[in-house]
Amino acid sequence: MHKYCTDVLHLSGAEAFLRITAARASRRHPALLKMLDDGRLHLSGLAVLAPHLTNSNCEDLLARATKKTKGEIQKLVAEIAPKPDVAPSIRKLPALCERQKKNGHKPPEREGSERANEDATSSAQGASNETLPKPEGQRQDKPPVVEPLAPSRYKIQFTASEEFHDKIERLAALMPGADLVSMMEMAVTEKLERLEAKRLGKVKNPRKSVEEADTSPGVRGISAPVKRNARERRRSMHLRAR
Repeated sequence: MHKYCTDVLHLSGAEAFLRITAARASRRHPALLKMLDDGRLHLSGLAVLAPHLTNSNCEDLLARATKKTKGEIQKLVAEIAPKPDVAPSIRKLPALCERQKKNGHKPPEREGSERANEDATSSAQGASNETLPKPEGQRQDKPPVVEPLAPSRYKIQFTASEEFHDKIERLAALMPGADLVSMMEMAVTEKLERLEAKRLGKVKNPRKSVEEADTSPGVRGISAPVKRNARERRRSMHLRAR
């Protein structure tokens, strides 16, 4: 079926996977086809939800997933099927082939059988991920991952530079006993507080209120109390609109 979708219908590997998943899930739960037809559910969301649908929870889950984005459906799945926390880790990625090219070394040629095995493996994996051809000597890094594991718990994964890794090690040396998660959270919190204080006037202990702020025409810039007041008004309007 995957080969038919890609070779005859000319769908990408990812699109073929979504449609095959929808077809298989609709055999067990025919209501999915009607929801896809009227736009209450999309293929990406169905692919996330399908492995967790049963006869007992189908009606409730589909009602909660109606008109939801893929990210919102992922949060729903994390609520009904939470995953364990991911252990913090730092590992070095393979070096880029450009370094070998700069030194005049060519990447080793693959044997015919090895290349055939890799092609077969790539074809088999195409049912879940589209395999794109990579230029020789160039690695295509995956985008950062932010995935909900359980209610209020997220998996965050990204690639860092050597300079950033060195900074983490220096920070760990200054904070003995602190783990990677706590160090990252404190660093982000401190940066966020500084930016919010500078741009939004948000501070823990404000010195002046809006009534005490100098808003005369000759004053240069917007005072912090006025920024805080404007931010609170926007927040109140947003909450009322919801």
